Amino acid sequence: MLVHDARFPAALRPGDLLAIPGRGETEGGRGNCEPGDARRKSGDCEPELSIVVARSPLALATHRSRGDTVSNSAQIDVVRRFYGAKGDLDVIRSVVAEDARWDIAEGFPNGGVHQGLGRIISEFFPFLADFEEFRCVGDAFFEDGDHVIVLGRYLGTTTGGNAVSSRFAHVFTVRAGKITELRQTSDTLPIARALAG
Repeated sequence: MLVHDARFPAALRPGDLLAIPGRGETEGGRGNCEPGDARRKSGDCEPELSIVVARSPLALATHRSRGDTVSNSAQIDVVRRFYGAKGDLDVIRSVVAEDARWDIAEGFPNGGVHQGLGRIISEFFPFLADFEEFRCVGDAFFEDGDHVIVLGRYLGTTTGGNAVSSRFAHVFTVRAGKITELRQTSDTLPIARALAG
């Protein structure tokens, strides 16, 4: 899998481990604090998310590092409901926090950082008007603390009748039953080609 994003190395080989600094729970020695580190008591640890690069979601699902590979949980259910919304603003508002932050890869329609649910709805989601159908299909879900990592595909058809399929990686932060952050990277070229055609 190649990840086209400045935050990731240019090329990753199957079996490589990629640790992404993040914020979240510090229980169980996650992140940069080892068991017995005094910072664990003060909450100053900075957890990391470990992503394993594999040849397939099945191979990835067999790897266990700091997080557990799971098919469902309360956190993952929130993300599944978000994917199932398919543009339904009532559903989106029920699972996304008012102060949420969307960090979307440059080159993706309306890419960039969008702060707050109102701006996410008004500035990011309007790209859906260029599609007859657009959906997120999660192929593999992983949970680590308050993070849910999803590997999947965007599938859709543009208003011009062009079909599109594009791989993505989503890193969600879920707190108190709502999504507070999405960090997204994807293969933007198939989407750009479909919209240009």
